[in-house]
Amino acid sequence: MVRLVCATVLMTLVASAPATAQTSQSGFVSGGVFAGVEALSHTRTISPQTYDPDLSATVVGGVLGAGALFQDRWIIQAEFALPRSHDTTFSLQPVIPPTPIPVPANPPTTRTMQERRTLGGSALVGVRTDEHARMHLTFLTGLTLLQERVRTRTVTQFPVPAPFPVLPTENITYTYRTAVTVGADLDVAVTRHIAIVPQLRVLAASSIVAQPTSELSLRPGVGARVSF
Repeated sequence: MVRLVCATVLMTLVASAPATAQTSQSGFVSGGVFAGVEALSHTRTISPQTYDPDLSATVVGGVLGAGALFQDRWIIQAEFALPRSHDTTFSLQPVIPPTPIPVPANPPTTRTMQERRTLGGSALVGVRTDEHARMHLTFLTGLTLLQERVRTRTVTQFPVPAPFPVLPTENITYTYRTAVTVGADLDVAVTRHIAIVPQLRVLAASSIVAQPTSELSLRPGVGARVSF
């Protein structure tokens, strides 16, 4: 994933090389933090037991970027977002059908913990308002490649000590998918080459491979940009 993002950044910078002497261009690097509201599709079971394995959450993270400005208006840039992981826990008890054979009053409980982390590399293009103003707005659109890592750990708990060791089960699932991305940056110039940049990104992704999954992410943040 990191290699792919680095390759995207290099391709972005190569694509921004001057084509003619008359074209006004500049490059920049940026970094910042964001708070992401991550909403994921999930199935809530109500009967015979109620449990909700929902991994939706609000997470914080960091973002790094690099790109170029053409003709004081057009922008091409690459970003790499690193949100923190988040988790959920739910418990299940076996549903025992009516039977003439006596069953334990307290059946074993299965407790499942899921931890999720999503890394994303974005390729974006955009248009900027008046470059000569102290503050200017940039509208962006593009695609983001997401790598989702979900770690699932399941532990079975018995009401009385078991005569044999019961080991937990654990697995890690990696899923890759693309997300349509739109956003906006508000550059507030501090000096000629440094700006504070409040920003917003909205990502929408859907996958029908393995298991149907949809995701909507709203990520407001703030960062700093250095132009050269």
